[in-house]
Amino acid sequence: MSNKILDDHKRKGKIFQPPLLNVGTFVETAWIDYAVPEFIWILILITEYGVDKGSVLALEFACVADDYLISKIDNGSAAAIISSFYLLNASEKVEIIEKMKEKKLLAPLRHAFKYFDHIYPESPFSFLNEYSGSEKLKSGRSNLSKYKLMLNKFLDKTSYESSIVLANIANFLLTKERLFVTQESNLPALKEILDYPNTENSKRIASFLRSSVNMCFNPDVYNRGNFWITYFWNQNYEIEPIQL
Repeated sequence: MSNKILDDHKRKGKIFQPPLLNVGTFVETAWIDYAVPEFIWILILITEYGVDKGSVLALEFACVADDYLISKIDNGSAAAIISSFYLLNASEKVEIIEKMKEKKLLAPLRHAFKYFDHIYPESPFSFLNEYSGSEKLKSGRSNLSKYKLMLNKFLDKTSYESSIVLANIANFLLTKERLFVTQESNLPALKEILDYPNTENSKRIASFLRSSVNMCFNPDVYNRGNFWITYFWNQNYEIEPIQL
């Protein structure tokens, strides 16, 4: 039996067409090992600003970064994966900052990631505040408790929060025309995920999203031993062990 994650996906360059004949089947992936640390940034934006505003901010940021990352790695979802940002050089980081400033989205990003930068000072997103001259945020029990609550919900790949994050990733890939859903699949609209898990349509969408996320961590295009993965969990345990 092959161990390649994308055996059931049809690939055309950076474009992936996920299997839709068995939409209700959940394909297991290393959710905690890879998805949680790589996609946590999207959940932070959604938690800070709500689903609507947070999703718009995440999409805008990913699309700006995609212009710089798409040529560096053969992974169409790279701009949604936080560790990919380590590949940016200093001038590219400055350009991204300037573009986000032009869109009037830099301040909201910096605000949302302030506490994140405090917990993970070597995160791939540290450059967002590096040029602002802002002081480091002091640790607070309330902030830590809030972050732990958010992270613990995200550890469950079937939670509402995880489903919304996955919908954001799918939306980015659809926007960049790197993910296609065939008409034959009869899959409900992506916005149905907002009703998860209270409707059958939302459950079908969530199941589809969980199976499709495998494409992001194909070992052919994703470094499973990257620095961020280890650093993320080491920092968490250093601050306060989280019960998994």
